[in-house]
Amino acid sequence: MKDVMRIIGKILLSVVLIVVLAALLLVLFNRVCYMRARGEHKKAGYYNAVKIGGGRKMNVAELGAENGTHTIVGIAGQWVSDYSIYMNRVNKEIGEENTLVYIDRAGNGFSADTLKKQTIEQVVSDYRAALQAAGYEAPYVLMPFSLGGMYATYWENQYPDEIEGVIYIDCCSFTGWDLEERGAYSSYTIDQYTKGELFLSVTRGMLGLQRFDRDDSIPPGMVALSDEERRLIAMADKRGTTFAVVSEVKCEYDSIHTFRDTCKANDIPKMFIGVALTDAEDLKEYYVFLNRETKLFGGAPDIDPETAYKDWEYVKEQYEEETNAYNLPFVEAVGNCEYVSIPGDHYIFLQKPKEVSKAILNYLKKLAGSPRGHFPSDGGSEAPQ
Repeated sequence: MKDVMRIIGKILLSVVLIVVLAALLLVLFNRVCYMRARGEHKKAGYYNAVKIGGGRKMNVAELGAENGTHTIVGIAGQWVSDYSIYMNRVNKEIGEENTLVYIDRAGNGFSADTLKKQTIEQVVSDYRAALQAAGYEAPYVLMPFSLGGMYATYWENQYPDEIEGVIYIDCCSFTGWDLEERGAYSSYTIDQYTKGELFLSVTRGMLGLQRFDRDDSIPPGMVALSDEERRLIAMADKRGTTFAVVSEVKCEYDSIHTFRDTCKANDIPKMFIGVALTDAEDLKEYYVFLNRETKLFGGAPDIDPETAYKDWEYVKEQYEEETNAYNLPFVEAVGNCEYVSIPGDHYIFLQKPKEVSKAILNYLKKLAGSPRGHFPSDGGSEAPQ
């Protein structure tokens, strides 16, 4: 009996050692892939590490003109690893005379992971520390996308002397949403997962198992990017879930409450680019855009653009609500904010980079000659009625 138990013990020990060795090899493989991706981004000009408190490294991508007229700080949305690359078509236009700075949040892209709770206060603190470490002095023009608008609004309200202006690109308009029901944003929250599932998700990210996944999903707007840009984005997206990413989403509900509690109208000049469709022609154009995406990734376009005229009757109220119930109340809540309508995809800077660039350049032109509280509107960018 003792001999049998001894044999079983040896087998179990061997299995444990094999599992531990396999895990170590996976972690090493994941680390090598991550460092390779980071090196590729550095070579392409999208990686520049700076150290903030405690020696933690943050990626501060520096693009555009050196010592430009304005220092524009890109604030990415949730799950967006390469905002600097996604914005490339716009960067080329607005970066001719302006300095562009894109910072990866903790655990995102190529910024180091951390166990610090990613509250709205912590995230904004990291942004400010990274800019200071990189040698960029205030004031800044913030350029948030999607969820990034929450951080930008908190930043401008808490540290108004640091902010010259804000360019909101289809940002989440939490001022118009019922937080108890979470509105349309409920599908993004992480509360639906158990602690065990979250642990497994982070463990999977540490082991790099996501690197063996098939890329079946089609990232939005990829048809507008070059093969090299798509390759770099794919490399960054393979990093997987980190502690900071999970923490940021778990803190989301409290962060939104903090954002709403501290959001007050001020005289900092702002612009909000809204993408809500306004008529059937916009919907038809959007269908054409989606078909180009599907074709790019080897699929057969399955949307008939001509159906837009019939479909519009079913989706019209949805887009009107997006503008009137969410976007415009947000514009009013932050104060001194011009609303610019560029109908299209959420990633509008990929679908219509020329229109987005033009809107931003017009805004910057007015910003340069406008004292706070006197930001003129040209009357050509009204919200749809």
